[in-house]
Amino acid sequence: MVLVHDETKSPSKAFGVKAHLAVPGPDIHIEEHHRDLYAAVDIAVEKLAGQLRKRKTKIVDQRHRKAQRVKEKAKRTGKGL
Repeated sequence: MVLVHDETKSPSKAFGVKAHLAVPGPDIHIEEHHRDLYAAVDIAVEKLAGQLRKRKTKIVDQRHRKAQRVKEKAKRTGKGL
C-alpha cells in the first residue's frame, strides 16, 4: 500500500491510497482518494475485501460446477462415484 498526500489536488481528494495485491491470476489494484486519510484507507480496504471475496466466490463456483458436471456424466454413463 502507498499513502499519498497531494496538496495540489482539491481538498476533497487530498489524500490517496494505492494498493497492489499480487495473487494467482490477475493482480488486484485499488486506488482511492478522500479528504481524510483514514477514510481513504477504510474505503480502500473495503474495496480490496470486496474484490477478494468476488474472486474467491468465482473460484468456489467453478469448482462446484466442475464437480456437478462430473456427477452428471457419471450418472449418464451408469458409472457411480
